[in-house]
Amino acid sequence: MKRIVLILTTLIAFIGVNSCSQEDVSKAIADAIKNSFFQKDESLNFSYGSPVLSELNVTTRIIKVTDIGFVGNLNIKHSRVGDLQITLIKPDGTRLAIARNNGGDGSINSLCIVDSDDYESIATAVVVRESECYKPIDSFSSIIGENPNGIWKLEIKDTVNNGKNGRFTGWGLSVFGKTE
Repeated sequence: MKRIVLILTTLIAFIGVNSCSQEDVSKAIADAIKNSFFQKDESLNFSYGSPVLSELNVTTRIIKVTDIGFVGNLNIKHSRVGDLQITLIKPDGTRLAIARNNGGDGSINSLCIVDSDDYESIATAVVVRESECYKPIDSFSSIIGENPNGIWKLEIKDTVNNGKNGRFTGWGLSVFGKTE
């Protein structure tokens, strides 16, 4: 919700400062969406000892992040979510833990992560449910104020040798910020 308010606030300010036609407003909305959402679809299998590393190239006019988060889900299928360690790696190499063997014995097909105090931390979730979103272990607040451009990585490790394998099919990242 915070992201939607941010986009609307930005557009209202844009419209208020400029005498805009409907075409100008439509272009501003399209630019805001184009320059804030990045998605990677791929199909990778993973198992104990064979982690997945997915790269997402973020190229945007945004030079200073004001908000960041995942849009939709991390598309991960695994029969035991508690076996997984999931890490977001910033372009500068800084690692942010999303999950570290959290969520119990349940299976998942997707995982919704939102960095907001409105959601339960995945660290305290006894059972992770696909119908709910969770706060990551490490806050994304360290990204605020940084330039988002570059290669972002998502690393998924199965840390338990129990013969249960997984499949990763994609992820998305939303970036909101100032262009100049």
